Amino acid sequence: MHTTKKKARVGREPGTASASTSTSGAVSTGGAHRGRAGKLSGLMQVPMDVFFEITSHLRPIDLLQLARTSKYLRSVILGRTNRFVWLASLNSVAGLPPCPTDMAEPMYAALLFDRICMLCGETRSHWVDYAIRLRLCKSCYHTHIQKGRDIVHDWVWDIPDGDEALKFCMAMTPCETTRHVGTARASEAPLSHTKDRNYYGPQLLASAQKEWPDRLEGQSEEDFLESLCSDSIRRHQHATALLQWESARVIQKREEDSMIRERRKESIVERLKAIGYSEDTFPNSREWGKLVEQPKELTDRIWNNIQPKLLDLIQLEAKRRVHEQFQARVDLRLHSIAGYFDTYMESMSEYERELMPNTYELGRLPLLRTLAEKDDAQGDVAYTDFLALGAQLLLELEQYKKRAQEVAVKIIADILKKRTAPAQIREEVTSLPSATIITRHYAVFWCNRCNTEPRSFWDMHAHWRTAHPQLPWEQVNCQWGTWPCFCVLECQVGQNMLEAAGLPLDTPIDTLTELIRSGRLYCNCQDPALPLPEHLNWPKMLMHVATDITEFSARRRNAKKDIGAMEKKYVMRTLHTFAEPDNSCIKLLPEGADTAPARERATVLDDKTRTRVQERLAARPNAAAKHICRVCKKLAAARSSRGMRSLMALPDTPEGIVHHLRACHDKEFQKWDILFVTH
Repeated sequence: MHTTKKKARVGREPGTASASTSTSGAVSTGGAHRGRAGKLSGLMQVPMDVFFEITSHLRPIDLLQLARTSKYLRSVILGRTNRFVWLASLNSVAGLPPCPTDMAEPMYAALLFDRICMLCGETRSHWVDYAIRLRLCKSCYHTHIQKGRDIVHDWVWDIPDGDEALKFCMAMTPCETTRHVGTARASEAPLSHTKDRNYYGPQLLASAQKEWPDRLEGQSEEDFLESLCSDSIRRHQHATALLQWESARVIQKREEDSMIRERRKESIVERLKAIGYSEDTFPNSREWGKLVEQPKELTDRIWNNIQPKLLDLIQLEAKRRVHEQFQARVDLRLHSIAGYFDTYMESMSEYERELMPNTYELGRLPLLRTLAEKDDAQGDVAYTDFLALGAQLLLELEQYKKRAQEVAVKIIADILKKRTAPAQIREEVTSLPSATIITRHYAVFWCNRCNTEPRSFWDMHAHWRTAHPQLPWEQVNCQWGTWPCFCVLECQVGQNMLEAAGLPLDTPIDTLTELIRSGRLYCNCQDPALPLPEHLNWPKMLMHVATDITEFSARRRNAKKDIGAMEKKYVMRTLHTFAEPDNSCIKLLPEGADTAPARERATVLDDKTRTRVQERLAARPNAAAKHICRVCKKLAAARSSRGMRSLMALPDTPEGIVHHLRACHDKEFQKWDILFVTH
């Protein structure tokens, strides 16, 4: 077998003691260096006394990083005989508490200034505790820093004297102080180290396995505890001092940065003034602040770098101000045009005005926008100029009406994606024209701003024009939650109501409202809160029926498990049902029939019952108390009674309360039927 001899090493082995103790020789080992020389190659030839003089002026973090550049420098810088270098470096940090006597200076510097996990070596480790004396990454923190009760769970029973010994064991062990000076100062008391505090597991285990000295005769418990926990007390006192130093350092750094920012800003302002700019031309933007208000002194090199950027921002600001002034003149003209448009609408019918744009949408019409921007928006717009638009304006208004209807249909389509609905309705929304869809029984809307009452599309758009003139109806990106209105979309209830009345499903909303106001189409629930026919319309009647059905379904879902047995004593029913055609809540009278049934309300109440209800309501314990139905509460499951209170609420009038008890629970009023609860 062919063998080769290893080449003999030349010179002293790196890292030997003589290299670190010599003060007259060079740092270099004298050996041959392989590869290309780096930037620190000259440092290897510096005499040791000069090397130590240089390194003693470095910051502690710089010393740590220098020690990591090579094994040889590590052996030199971390040598015990060269401790004076670390002492000089740490002493150069203003106000820093001295290194504890039981801790090496390099470890102290790493704890304070480094960002490397002391357990796994992770380079982004921000958690540090000066009493536990560890800097950890997030993973190691969750693994090794735990509550005392969790750490001792497996070995606590091996400690003699049980809990008493465990109390002393935790008092002897440093606990997590957090980053708050107040918490750190409170942790200096050993007895504050309880099972609920966080500890480093190996430290707590070491305290448990430590042989404790016996208590001297005549020694008080306080003195014995202080002698036993002297190391823990010193650690926590030093940790408090370090946190106070950090806090003072942060405040000082903030003040210094503020002064530097002011000097930098003043210097930049002076230089800009010198080249012909004034302060009133400077922008107040984020980009400007990032360049001007930095905590760095302004140098010629920095000025040469940021000057073109500052001048560009000044030019952009000048353009922005010109455009802002132009836009202000345009808005003033649009305001005048809106007044002309209101005069123009006076000749329209009420139906035609319902789909006219509000002030905001009016300003987005291309024709009127062009008129407002004409002649650089200088001067006023004459009424004759507005009237001259004529047929072109009518064409744009028709286009707007179409877009407004499309917005409403898009709202319906988006809500259908999240709701259950009959297949016929889903097919209609995707196939029929927008003008047809908004006439269907399910095209009922709530205003997202007011949330006052349900409306048809025409009423909703008219409300938006008058109540919200400066808000857009036609959103640029109409998404869920940004709509001008919200579609109720009670598809199934509306379909059931039409089928119960024997009306076609494509009956327009306007026709349904006419039938309601004529008294032919009505709800026979006789609810006193239901308006009379002349004040009703299809959206209101739909929501009246749908709300009661929804609340009844919620009561049934949240009822007690033995609701069947409970209903032998208590009745729970809804006033609105479509199960039996003869008993359906929705009725349609023939043309020419007596419409008196549509006006019937359960408002007849004898004086004695009315007085009893009023006396019970007057017994309300406080203004915040709400009155609810005792029967509804009795039937509700205990776990859901708090969340169901809104469904147990009674009407505010005596007529409404008595009608609820009679119609929903088939009982006459008794004073204990009204309960008071405070949310």
